[in-house]
Amino acid sequence: MHQLSELYACVSGRKKCHPNKKKIILLASGDTKFGLWLGWRRGESIWGEAMFKEFYELGYTVLVTEGWAEAPFIYHLYGSLIQLVIGERPGKCIYNPKCIKSSENPDGIPIWKIFDMNYFPKLDWYGTPTDATPLGGPWIITAVDNGPDYPYQYIGQLKSFRYSIEESCKSLSVLPTSQREDRVYMLMKQLAYVHFATSWEPDFYARAATELGIKFVAGYGNDKDFKPGGQDPPAEGWKEIEEPGKVQNLHRLSRENFLKELGKSKLLLGVGMPNWSPSPYDALCLGVPFLNPVRYFDQHDPWNQTKWETQHPEITRLGPGPPYVYTVHARNYTGFVDAIKEAMNTPIDRYLAPHMKLDAFKKRLVAWVETDWKSKAMKLGSDWREHAVELHREKGERLTIDFQF
Repeated sequence: MHQLSELYACVSGRKKCHPNKKKIILLASGDTKFGLWLGWRRGESIWGEAMFKEFYELGYTVLVTEGWAEAPFIYHLYGSLIQLVIGERPGKCIYNPKCIKSSENPDGIPIWKIFDMNYFPKLDWYGTPTDATPLGGPWIITAVDNGPDYPYQYIGQLKSFRYSIEESCKSLSVLPTSQREDRVYMLMKQLAYVHFATSWEPDFYARAATELGIKFVAGYGNDKDFKPGGQDPPAEGWKEIEEPGKVQNLHRLSRENFLKELGKSKLLLGVGMPNWSPSPYDALCLGVPFLNPVRYFDQHDPWNQTKWETQHPEITRLGPGPPYVYTVHARNYTGFVDAIKEAMNTPIDRYLAPHMKLDAFKKRLVAWVETDWKSKAMKLGSDWREHAVELHREKGERLTIDFQF
């Protein structure tokens, strides 16, 4: 309500405002809402929160809804002021005659204002192809950059917006290596991650702890309903890896406590999942190196990076390399131990990737808002409309919406 009060004062002329205040950004994003109000710590929520905060700092009016149900009502109230409408699964609006602008619904949201908020750089991660925008790459924003050769279902490069962790990270000082424990922080929120699609055998941790005289710690839960990759847990449940003096579970941590515990460690260890997590960037900013496992590779050509699938592909592609980031092939115990040993003995300074800096993020946001997206959409021709019709035909449905710009 505070932002709307400011907006009304600006529009009425009762208050002199930032020139961006009359420009509304609508985040129709459950991940963003639950991150802001409920403290969700998923990468999606961190990304959405970063957008909310920096759009606001740039002077824009930023409104948030849980999803697309409320979006048409808000657009009806403030339509001409709304610059962008951003959210997960925008097909729920685009293919809804009561939400999208068309010849039958002239007050709906124009398709060119709608952006597909997809944390991962692939279009079928959640939902179906008709949950995505048919406009293609420039209207699909992603938090990470996996390069121009990553396969998509749509023609056109995805628009990588990333985010910035500069403020949250720099609020904490880098703990001198001499004051840290000889320990490795395992990147995992669920016990299932060390069993499903994991890069290391479950016995690697206690074995390496004994061999190197170190300890592994992690903050994980063991939710019975958590199904990695849609796979049900075994009947007896996932086997616990905690072992006194070797592997310790710190249990669920707030983001603040996670960063503090991470900063006490000498290495952040990827276990295979989750992909593209923001945590490795947090680690580097705290002076903690990251071990990035090569989950899949060609056994006959193991050093051919074009055939790699790592836990964090963006870091693999953009860097940095050792001593900041170590890359080790999955299930290679010798490489696993050698990298840990080197990280323990090779302190690093704080590292903040150029694209994760606040100024760079703000410049991307301003350029996004100020682009003439209507003109760009009008230049696309009719291919996207035909694509949308075909997607529905494949589902046995008939698309009859006459989209209007």
